[in-house]
Order: sequence, then structure tokens, then C-alpha cells
Amino acid sequence: MMFPMTGPAHRFLRYIEPMQTVLRELARRALFDQEMAQTFLPGVSTALISVGRSNWHCMWGSFMAHQLYQEHVAQGEKIRPMKVAHVEQGNHFVCYISSSLF
Repeated sequence: MMFPMTGPAHRFLRYIEPMQTVLRELARRALFDQEMAQTFLPGVSTALISVGRSNWHCMWGSFMAHQLYQEHVAQGEKIRPMKVAHVEQGNHFVCYISSSLF
């Protein structure tokens, strides 16, 4: 191996291919796949928490997830319901820091 698979080097692998393709597909199936929503844990909804003070990866991810959700719903697809909450003063640790809100 060129570098140890621990610490920062290991975390970096999440952001490059092929891991991004795998994570994107898993998220698509979990959130936007009609068959999955009807057969695997039917009735389970999702919650998207977007925040106003975080790194761009988190903010972009919540923006894109919400946009994709709206596109699938507009096409009449029966996907998992998604509730969206925006915490303007929150950052990517909002669930940990403000756990009383949840």
C-alpha cells in the first residue's frame, strides 16, 4: 500500500472515485427509488436538515437532495416522503450541538 488506510488519508477516499459513484447510487436508491420505497421499509419517511453555516459540501448536498426530491415528486413518482428543515444559524454539527431541537 502507498499509504496507511487510517486517519485523514482513509477519510479522503470517500471524496474520490469510485467511492463517490457508490455513495451516489446508494443515496439515490434509499431516497428516490420507487420500488425500494414500496418494498423495503414502506412507510418510512426521510428528513433533510439544511444549515446556513457549514462547508460547501454539506450545503450543496442538501440543496441537490431537495432539488432531486422535488423533480421526482413533480414526475409523479411514489418515493419516500421528505420533510425539509432549514436551520439558518446551524452548521454541520447542528444535530449534536442543538440536540434539544430534535
